[in-house]
Parts: sequence; C-alpha cells; structure tokens
Amino acid sequence: DEAGVEDRRDTIARRPARHAPILWHLTWGTIRARWYEGYLKAVAIVLRENARVNTRLYRDPQAQELLRTLILRFRDRCIAADITPFFLILPQPADMERDQSGKTYYEDFFSAMKEHVDLLDMTDQIAAWQEDKDVFVHGPLGPHINPTGNMLIAKHLLNHLTVSRHDVATA
Repeated sequence: DEAGVEDRRDTIARRPARHAPILWHLTWGTIRARWYEGYLKAVAIVLRENARVNTRLYRDPQAQELLRTLILRFRDRCIAADITPFFLILPQPADMERDQSGKTYYEDFFSAMKEHVDLLDMTDQIAAWQEDKDVFVHGPLGPHINPTGNMLIAKHLLNHLTVSRHDVATA
C-alpha cells in the first residue's frame, strides 16, 4: 500500500467492510426479487470507493508524476504524428466535491498541466449548470452526462476551441 493504492490481492477476507455490503445488496436484492435495486446499491458502493481511491492518487506525488509523464508522452507522440492533442476533463458528481480550500482533488494537477497541453476542465461549468438543471443521467453504471449536458459541453467546447485557435492564428 506504498502509493496509497489497495493491494491487488483484494479479497473478501482482506477487506470485509468493503465487500460484505456489496454482496449483501446483491444477495438481498436477488432474494427479494428486487435484484436491480440491490445492483444499484452495490454499484453506488463501488463508485464511492473509486472516488476515494482517485482522491488518494491525486494526492500522491508518484501517481501525479506518472500521470504527468503519460500525458506529456501522449502529447509528444501526437505532435510527432502531426496531430493536435486536446484534453477534456469531464467530472462525475463525486469529483466535484470541494476540500476546505474550495478546490477539487485534481484541480491543482490539471491547472499545472495547462502549461503543457491544451486542456479544458469542465468541472466549474458543470457544477454551475447542476445548480439550474440536472446534466447527469443516473444509470446502472453510475452517472453519465445526459443530452442536455452534452449540448452545453459542446457549446462550451466550441467556444474554447474557437478562442484557442484564434489565439494561435494571431500569435
């Protein structure tokens, strides 16, 4: 658990507090002939765990350096192939939670990456939209951007790309 990531040999015996509720919801839902309800509750546990692990990874300097290296290597390979790389950050609802400083767990990382790659972090925009309308559809595999959210993102993305291309052309 050196880098703050769970052991790959994660088993029921090693982490019963995590696995038992998942199995309980799946089993109880099946017994009561409400398997889908149990499934959704089990998925919610997995999504919360994913958010917790992501938070830890973005706080880990080694994990950050690995992600930074991968992004820069991807950028360099794109440029070598005459392709313009672009990164669009689309958060899940759990990703938009803020710490005491008012930042997301990944905000500092991607702010620093903007110096090296063309990147648009949609977190603040999606959070603002969420105040007025729901831009997520909550399905069996967790929340995903719905058609309204996709339209808002497309408009924001078009504006970003138009402005950044104009900046490049006038530089």
